[in-house]
Amino acid sequence: MRSVEAGLDGISLVDMSTPDWGILFHNDSWLRITGLSRDEVKGSSIWHLFAPAGQTLVSDTLVK
Repeated sequence: MRSVEAGLDGISLVDMSTPDWGILFHNDSWLRITGLSRDEVKGSSIWHLFAPAGQTLVSDTLVK
């Protein structure tokens, strides 16, 4: 795991068993590439971070 954390490539692991694909892990390179901070990513789903502006996510619509 240390090699993944220290790698130059951005790596993010998501939980595809949930509808929102919650982020389980991301390395520092992924944060640098995306411009996001650890606080922004903590507890987030990949879809909420990268959905186009103004787009309603299907999962949000189904929950309402």
